[in-house]
Amino acid sequence: MTLTLNPDGTGQMRFGLLRRSLTWRESDDAICLGGLPDGEQCIAFSPTGDGGFSGSGASGREMLLRR
Repeated sequence: MTLTLNPDGTGQMRFGLLRRSLTWRESDDAICLGGLPDGEQCIAFSPTGDGGFSGSGASGREMLLRR
């Protein structure tokens, strides 16, 4: 999966050939992604120690961000 967040609050998720446009916003200590099938999901991130970030949301979903 590739996640691109633009400074204007728009973005895109890519899963191979599938693409989904989304919106995003900051919320306290989380990033909230809109335009997802389950509605808006807010994910709080923390550093992993190897330069990446680990994120988890209220739904129990987890995301690992690396460059």
